[in-house]
Amino acid sequence: MGGYLVFFVSDPVDDSLAAEVRGEVAALARRRAWSARSPGFFDDPEPEPGSARTTGGFLRLDGPAADDVAALFDAVVGLSARLEVACELQWREAILGHVRAGVADPGLEQAVTSATATG
Repeated sequence: MGGYLVFFVSDPVDDSLAAEVRGEVAALARRRAWSARSPGFFDDPEPEPGSARTTGGFLRLDGPAADDVAALFDAVVGLSARLEVACELQWREAILGHVRAGVADPGLEQAVTSATATG
């Protein structure tokens, strides 16, 4: 059973930051060969009143793809460090943890690997 590994910036997002995230996801998609699908980008520049702007990336998994998961995780850590932002990672809409200014929550990498191991 597949699912989506998702990350999004959990700090406030403006157009400049959204463009940076879009560029990072596009560069990641071109950087390597992917098992099935390359990562995608999403952005909601006009959220409902009182809601935060949601900007990030995702990787659709239809089966185990450890190398793809590791590449996305490493990219999120790098993006978080470079842009000094916090990112949340989710698998099938369940929160796995956060990366803040390039530092992942303890055990987050293992949680991501374990959650996505069966695709």
